[in-house]
Amino acid sequence: MIRVTPPQKIISFAENKSDLDKIAQFIKDDWAIVKLMPYGNYFIGVMEKMQHDNTINAQDQTVYIPPRKKIIFT
Repeated sequence: MIRVTPPQKIISFAENKSDLDKIAQFIKDDWAIVKLMPYGNYFIGVMEKMQHDNTINAQDQTVYIPPRKKIIFT
């Protein structure tokens, strides 16, 4: 089975309403935060595009389980 790596992007945001609204919109557009860590007054992370149509492969009966999401505090 060949798994294609989904698109990823790096994000940086602070805890203000405009930044959180942007992140919320990305999540509504099927992006998921896969890594997140604080950096001073900001958060730095990686978002990954979730592809729901590839979660079950009918030919070889495999199920895609997305990576575990972690929030790392240092």
